[in-house]
Parts: sequence; structure tokens; C-alpha cells
Amino acid sequence: MRRAASFFALLAASTWAVSCDDAADRFEAVNKLRALGVAANPVVGTAASTVALTIYAAVPLGQSVTVEPFVDDASKFAPPVTLAVEPGSEAYEEHTQFRIFSLRATLTVPPIVPIPPAPGFARLRYGITFRAGGEVEKIVGTFLVYPAGDPAIARFGSGFAVDITAPTQGATVSDDEAPMIASIHNPAGEKVRVGWYVSSGKVKNRRARATNWLTKDVKGSETVLLTARGLSSGAFALKAYDVNVP
Repeated sequence: MRRAASFFALLAASTWAVSCDDAADRFEAVNKLRALGVAANPVVGTAASTVALTIYAAVPLGQSVTVEPFVDDASKFAPPVTLAVEPGSEAYEEHTQFRIFSLRATLTVPPIVPIPPAPGFARLRYGITFRAGGEVEKIVGTFLVYPAGDPAIARFGSGFAVDITAPTQGATVSDDEAPMIASIHNPAGEKVRVGWYVSSGKVKNRRARATNWLTKDVKGSETVLLTARGLSSGAFALKAYDVNVP
């Protein structure tokens, strides 16, 4: 039975609360449905703007994901909004050991959004339910709204990009502790939280930009995945590579 617990992480233009499994389930292992993040364009918005979202999840091979938005009105500090899913926008990026699911949706910012002087932005709250392989994850996210002309709009507007410096695509990983190194192009200079995922083995510190993948009991074609989230804007990006462990 899934344990009723939650943790908070900044995802693309969002703060998400995700239901977690028990401690025996290592979160870096993609052995079931894993909600990953949301990339927003623009990263932050203004009143009466329309925001294009791309929603991401990872699932084992052969599994498909369904997504259903819901209205979350639990917080008096973040007015609820409903996402509009773009029909037929579901896509899968196939890797040797798991699939990365994506879906496009739209968020419409109301024409009037009260923005307090501190912290100088408002939050809009939305919910998404993921289903795959008998697993269900309910996500609560918030989108940041700034006054028109606020410097944060230009600062965060371009988001950032990520790459995996090690291991590279198609590389042969022969060390029992293989280096994993994230490269992040971050024009805004904001603090970024990374997350590593693997198809097998363990990650020594899945939140470190440079860490080690413990591959002693791993063999064959494997997949590694990197995600990155801006701690101020919530900008989101990911990269996945397939490698070989002899």
C-alpha cells in the first residue's frame, strides 16, 4: 500500500507536491511511474497571459501514461486554475530501459491577479493526476505571476538547458562507481536543483551535479536521466542517454 506522505520540489514554473512510496522504494530507479516535471513557456507569466506547458513523466517500457487535470483549491494563498490538455499531444521518447512521456497543455492566467508587494509575485495553483501501470501520482503545482515589466520576466524568460557530460550517449561504463556529471546552461544564474534517475543500480547522491553511479550489479544496456529545476523560477529541463555496462 502506498504511504500517505509528500515532499516539495520546484518544477518548471511550479512547486509540486508529489505522493511518495515507502523508504524501500529508491526514487532514482525508474521501475514504475515517475512524475518528472513541467516545462513552461514563458517560464513565468503576467496577468491575462497564455502559458504553454509540457508535462513529463518516466515509465517502464511497454507502459502508457494518462494525465487528467484537476482543480486544487486547498490553499487560500494560491487561486486555483485548470489546465487545458492539447488533444493528441501525447508523445514518448523511447530509451533502452524506460520511456519518457510528454504531453502539452495550456494554462490561462486570469486578467486580474492580485500581486502582493512582498514577495512581488503571485502563485496560481493547479493539479494533475498521472496514471500508468496501476500506479497513480497526484501532483499539485503553482505558476508564478509577476507585474507587467517586472525584471524577473526577462531574467527567467529563456529558462535553461541541460546536458549529461558523463556518461555520454552510447558510452561504455566499466567502473563500479561511474562518474555522473551534469552540465547546466543557466543564463539567469539562479540556483538549480538536479535529479538523477537510472534504470538499474544506485546513485550515490542523486541531488549532486557531480556524483557516482554504483554499477557493480548492473549489466547490459541501461538508461540514465537528468532533470534540473530552477529554485526561483521553477524552469525545468531534462536529458536522457542510453549507455552500455559490460
